[in-house]
Amino acid sequence: MSESVPSAEPVPTPAPVEAPAVVEAAPTPVVEAAPAPEAPALHTDTPTLMEQPATEPVKEEPKAPEPVAAPAAPTYEFKFEDGFKAEPEQLTALSTALGKFNVDQETAQGLVEMHQSALKKYAEAELTRQHMAFGSMRKEWVAQIKSDPVLGGAGFETTQRAVAEMRDKFVPKTDQPAFNEMLRVTGVGDHPAFWRLLHNAARFFKEPAMPPPNIQPPPGVSGAKPSIYDHPTSRAGAR
Repeated sequence: MSESVPSAEPVPTPAPVEAPAVVEAAPTPVVEAAPAPEAPALHTDTPTLMEQPATEPVKEEPKAPEPVAAPAAPTYEFKFEDGFKAEPEQLTALSTALGKFNVDQETAQGLVEMHQSALKKYAEAELTRQHMAFGSMRKEWVAQIKSDPVLGGAGFETTQRAVAEMRDKFVPKTDQPAFNEMLRVTGVGDHPAFWRLLHNAARFFKEPAMPPPNIQPPPGVSGAKPSIYDHPTSRAGAR
């Protein structure tokens, strides 16, 4: 049995359809993937404080201090007692030394007065020492005179009178005060050499002088030698 084939009907042609407008789509944003979290550091990987190497601490260079203008040096006016005098260079040195410590005027004057007082005490002590030493020396000279075999001993009083006579003979009364002052100041009035000088002078003036050797004693004097004119031959020749 044959199958009936349907008759082909014409397929209507579709009407042309306008292509839709192409709309550009917005770009899809690219999302970067977040990095994977790092693994936490283990505390065992961190060195302890005791494991740090020994290092010297860094020394900072000290900064030089800024120069400070020195204050003006103070000036002083010193007053001195009678008998004291300071040279200009000494006053300058003293003012410089006191100015380093900013000593005020009143204190500076007090130091000067203390120094003057110390100098006076020293001078008095030194003068006393000199008088004691000189007095001791004069006593020693007097002892030498009294123990001298010519000047001293039992004849000391005779020597003393002879020396005084020579003193009065050659020193006028108007000059005696100055002469006595000289004896005390120098101590020569107790010196054995000076006493021996005046003692020898006294002997020279008191002892009779010896006649010159060329003068013969007068005739008739015991021990006189006859002159050549007394010889008989000399008389004959004279005639």
